[in-house]
Amino acid sequence: MLLLDEQVSDGNGYLERTFLSPASMRAINVIREWMEDAGLRTWVDQMGNVHGRVEGVNPNAEALLIGSHMDTVVDAGMFDGSLGIVSAISALKALKVNGKLEKLKRPVEVR
Repeated sequence: MLLLDEQVSDGNGYLERTFLSPASMRAINVIREWMEDAGLRTWVDQMGNVHGRVEGVNPNAEALLIGSHMDTVVDAGMFDGSLGIVSAISALKALKVNGKLEKLKRPVEVR
C-alpha cells in the first residue's frame, strides 16, 4: 500500500489522488497489475473503476464483492481509499500462492 501511496500521488510530500487526476490514472494501471498478478481477470469500466474477478468452481453463483475506492481527498490520510483494495488483493494472492484460488466455491470480485 505504501508503494501505491508513494508512487501514485499528485501531492508533493502528501497523498493526493483525486478522481481522474494523473495519479488516479496511474493508480488504475498499478492496481490492475497487482490484481492480474494475484490471478484475477481485470477490466476497467467507463468511470475508471478497476474490477478484478476470479470465477472459482461455480462461476454462476452470486459473487462475493469486496471493494473500496482508490481516489482520495487532498492531503489524504494513509488509509484513505486504497486499504480495502490492497487488503482484498493481498488475500486473493495468498490463496493463489497456496493453490486455493481456483477452488473457491463462488466467484470473488474486487472493485
